[in-house]
Amino acid sequence: MLAEGAPIYNDTVLDPGMYLDWSQTALVHLLHINSSRADEPNEGGSVVRVTFGLVNLLLTGDIACDTEDEILARAYNLEAEVLKVAHHGSRFSSCDPFLDAVSAQIGVISVGENTHGHPTDEALGRLQAHGLELYRTDLHGDVNVTTDGRNVTVTTERGPSAGE
Repeated sequence: MLAEGAPIYNDTVLDPGMYLDWSQTALVHLLHINSSRADEPNEGGSVVRVTFGLVNLLLTGDIACDTEDEILARAYNLEAEVLKVAHHGSRFSSCDPFLDAVSAQIGVISVGENTHGHPTDEALGRLQAHGLELYRTDLHGDVNVTTDGRNVTVTTERGPSAGE
C-alpha cells in the first residue's frame, strides 16, 4: 500500500480517542489500536467509529470480548446504526455488553468458507437477540452499505438479509 501512495498508520503515531483527518465529509474516531499485543495480534487491530451526517458505522476488525471490554471502559459513544461484526462472527466477539452499547440495527459479517466455523451459532444468537438485521458475505456475496447521512441502504449481490 505504501508503494501505491497510501499512508500507513500504527500506534506509534495514533492513540485511542483521536479523531482522524481522513475525510472532509465524515468524522473518524479511533477507538482502539494496540500493536503491542504480540500474544494475540487480532486484539491489536484498529476499531473506528465513522460518522456521516446522522449515521454512524462501527468498524471492529478482529477484536474479541476482552478488547470490547477495554473499549467500553473508555466510555466512548459507541452507538451506531451499522456494525461491522468483529472477527467474522467468532464466538469470542460481539459480546452482550458491547452489543448493548452499540445498539446497531444492521450487522455485516465479512466471512467466507473457513475451518473455524465462523460465524458461530453463539455469535449469531447474540446478534439476533439484539435485533440486528444481519448480512453475511458468505450468503449474500458483496454487501454494500450506503448512506446519505440520514438513511442507510443495504444492497447485496444475492439473497435477502440473513434474518429473513
